[in-house]
Amino acid sequence: MKKITRKILFLLILCITIVTACTLCLDKNNPDTNNQIAVFGAEDEESIKELLSSMSIEDAAANGCFVMVHGVVKDDSKKAWDTFCANVKREKETVIIIVQYTIEGDPILNYVSFVNGSFFSVTDISRDSWGGPVPYYSGSYKFLNVLEEEGQIKTVILCNIDYETWEDYQKDTQILLDIDDYDNIEDYFKEYEKQMETNSKKTAYLFSTWDI
Repeated sequence: MKKITRKILFLLILCITIVTACTLCLDKNNPDTNNQIAVFGAEDEESIKELLSSMSIEDAAANGCFVMVHGVVKDDSKKAWDTFCANVKREKETVIIIVQYTIEGDPILNYVSFVNGSFFSVTDISRDSWGGPVPYYSGSYKFLNVLEEEGQIKTVILCNIDYETWEDYQKDTQILLDIDDYDNIEDYFKEYEKQMETNSKKTAYLFSTWDI
């Protein structure tokens, strides 16, 4: 009886060991592993703002954010970008928070989620002393493109037009206005702001870097 009990106990321990090993193996190959950021869509914009406003910038990389300081990826945060891209490629819901710094050293946060086949972005400039009167702006987009600027710098943009090159993007979003075509300066600036708003709905620039 004791031998049977020992055999059963041995088999039970063996099964638990195998299951645990398999689970660890799956987690290792699962891009979502260690993703500590909640995935929200466009309907959860207020939740995203709350998340961004409460985030500790000092621990951003440790919490799964992609952190860049003037074009240089910080520590091991590149893993967050690779995980995000892998999930998008698999058409799986995913999220990334990109943290960048202004020349003055102020952090700008960009929350980007991929839900139901489209991207939603909320940019938090509340900590930027030169950021302007609106602390957050957001948008929904169909594509995320990585474009080469001048053959060297990779620029990541969210867009509703599938641009193939940086030149295509620049051509489509440039503003060509001649002030001599307007009766007064007020009309000129009205048209300028109108075109700027149109461009902002086409694309949301994320970052440039030498190393993505």
